[in-house]
Amino acid sequence: MKTELLYGVHAVTEALKAGRRDFLQAYLADDRRGRQMTQVTQWLAQRHVACKHVPAAQLNRMVGAGRHQGVVLRAGLYPLADREALWQTLAGSERPFVLVLDGIEDPHNLGALVRTAVAAGVDAIVIPKKRSASPTPTVAHVSAGALEHVLMVQVPNLVDLMKRLQQRGVWIFGLAGDGGATVFDCDLTVPVALAVGREGKGLHRLVRATCDMIMAIPRQGGVDSLNASVAGAIAMYEVFRQRHPVA
Repeated sequence: MKTELLYGVHAVTEALKAGRRDFLQAYLADDRRGRQMTQVTQWLAQRHVACKHVPAAQLNRMVGAGRHQGVVLRAGLYPLADREALWQTLAGSERPFVLVLDGIEDPHNLGALVRTAVAAGVDAIVIPKKRSASPTPTVAHVSAGALEHVLMVQVPNLVDLMKRLQQRGVWIFGLAGDGGATVFDCDLTVPVALAVGREGKGLHRLVRATCDMIMAIPRQGGVDSLNASVAGAIAMYEVFRQRHPVA
């Protein structure tokens, strides 16, 4: 079985809570105490994971200094879902909400997008197999463990997947600076797939051409563009706002 090292209190705790991976061995810094470490220990015991207390310097060598917060967990790889799981998830959703990530290569951006997606109620995240960051321990760490609570599907062809979504009644809204409407003008209460493009380059041509609508985020102050994770967060929360109006 292939394994990887999850690190950080939130990434490890949420993985244990979700219980979607296999867990082999935990390593805890012998000089760390406090409420968070107690919670981690309790979840490790609940999952019957063997623990080993080691010097923090050993954890530094395992995953890098300053990142582990005294906790490292050897676990199975992140469980990517297949398309059938995606269709089942969307069939059970009253108003599907999908995040389509077109070539997000920075794991920190992917992690930030995953964290926002879970908070905003996204049902599933779709990424391409090539030219994209994958759900690594870095992504799990940056997402503060949110990665463990979302369905992520990796596909060989984004355009084909988008067309299949459209056949199932999902409207695809792409983000681009030259969009014909703003995210605040569009009706996002319908079944939605939000397509976010590459850092600095945006959506690929065929991905953009497949979208039903291209939306822009209004900007002032001479800012040419927004970071992919920031733009995605704004758009995802506009979907959330429209679907959950304040009384």
